[in-house]
Amino acid sequence: MKIIMVEWLDACCEESHIRRELAREIRPIPRRNYGEVVDETDDYITIAFGSLDNLFKGEEAVDVAFCIPKGCITSIKKLAIVEKE
Repeated sequence: MKIIMVEWLDACCEESHIRRELAREIRPIPRRNYGEVVDETDDYITIAFGSLDNLFKGEEAVDVAFCIPKGCITSIKKLAIVEKE
C-alpha cells in the first residue's frame, strides 16, 4: 500500500450577512491529509485513514475514506510503500 500526504485547498464559508468588503477577503483554506491510497483517477484521489481486517467476513475494509478532487490538490508527497503481510 502507498501512504501519502496530500496538500489541498478547501472551500471556505463565512457566516451569513457579512459586508461585501469582508466577503472579498475570504480565501480557500489550506489543508493537509495523510493516508493510504485507495483509488486514483485523473479527476480525484481517495485515501483511507486506516484499515480493518475481517470486519466484513474476509473482505478488505478501510476506515474513513476521503475523496479529494485533483483540481483542489496543490501537492502529493509519497511517504512510504508498505507491503501487506
